[in-house]
Amino acid sequence: MDAGICNAMKTWSIKLAGFEDFPEAIDAVLASLPEDPPTLPHFLALCRDEARKRRDAQPKLAHVATAEERARAEEAAKRAARSISRDRRDHKEWAKRLQARHAAGERLYSAQVSAYSNALGLVPGPVFEEAA
Repeated sequence: MDAGICNAMKTWSIKLAGFEDFPEAIDAVLASLPEDPPTLPHFLALCRDEARKRRDAQPKLAHVATAEERARAEEAAKRAARSISRDRRDHKEWAKRLQARHAAGERLYSAQVSAYSNALGLVPGPVFEEAA
């Protein structure tokens, strides 16, 4: 097969891969093609329009929560809030340990300094002390 045709087929297949969920859009466009073949950008535009029409024509499902569902969701949110408020762990302990190691003179990677500085709300300082 001609290399140019192979290249065109590959290019078109890559560009049309986004229509996997709407193959009927491609079918509809192919069925209504004008006499002159469209360019790839024009064909893609036709497929996009057809897919949009088909997507918009699909019925929208609307769910209105019942009073019981709302009450269950509210109770679940309250349980989650109580669980969070009981958690007294220091979730920034790792950052404080890194900061203490750095302050004690340990050489840290710049990513470590940046991470603990960001976690503790600090402005990152120099990673290594300059010799005086």
